[in-house]
Amino acid sequence: MHSSPGKKVTLLPLAFALVLVLLPMELPGQSRAKPRVQARSIPLAKAAPFALVEPAVVSGESAQCRYPAAAEYAVPALVLHGGLPGPVIAYVFHGFASEDAFYAEMQSTFGALKPAQMQGTVLALSLPSRAACHPKCPPAEDRLFGKLAPAILDDARFVVQIHQHRGDDSTLPHAFVYKAPENARLANYVESMARAALIPQVVELAALDAPVEAMEHLAPRSIELEHPAINIETVSLEDNNSAAAAQLRKGLVNLLHHLKMAPGAVSWQNSVKRVEFSSVQDLILPQ
Repeated sequence: MHSSPGKKVTLLPLAFALVLVLLPMELPGQSRAKPRVQARSIPLAKAAPFALVEPAVVSGESAQCRYPAAAEYAVPALVLHGGLPGPVIAYVFHGFASEDAFYAEMQSTFGALKPAQMQGTVLALSLPSRAACHPKCPPAEDRLFGKLAPAILDDARFVVQIHQHRGDDSTLPHAFVYKAPENARLANYVESMARAALIPQVVELAALDAPVEAMEHLAPRSIELEHPAINIETVSLEDNNSAAAAQLRKGLVNLLHHLKMAPGAVSWQNSVKRVEFSSVQDLILPQ
């Protein structure tokens, strides 16, 4: 096509038409697909192996082992090591007749828990009863409890000490609730632990109101470190199918629900009887 002399030919209309031809067509009722935005999932950190025992326990598993690791005075331990990082709660049991009896009771108490769903670590320990060495107990500095106490206090964020007695069932179980002086928050925390453990009777004491060294109670020493702790006095759980034993087993697990270390609804011990220290000291102090 030839243009006439003296006339200018503009290419803009042709360029505009070419752009329209190249653009994708949308049919009526059809919207153009939008790019999908995928949410980023942030994986939760997996707990490192629990190496305070021997052998070490991998996250999400339970195992029978010895505590402390590599110590010549190590004691039987059951560890439930959660799949997620979290605090260590030490359940310190005194008074099982044998390791087999200890592990059988730990299965009865904690066997339904799934460590992979837990946060933190359950460290259950078996120590001999105070009466096991009577009447010729070695000096306090040579006793197993004295050797283990510093490690337990250092390693555990929460301490629940369970002294088992073969005696009068009428005064048991009960808990020693040591109130932290000038720390109302910690005192309330400790009291809530006793309620969550479903203990129907409590003895409330200030940290220095009783000869705790003679009683071998870890709770007041733990509370001095601002680590919540309670001491439970109970009849022996070994081969015990009573309602009181069943409630205590439930309470020890319920405490894990309360501390959010294991999933599950929390029950509460709403009716609590205050017990005078003088009414129980003959039972718990060495003769």
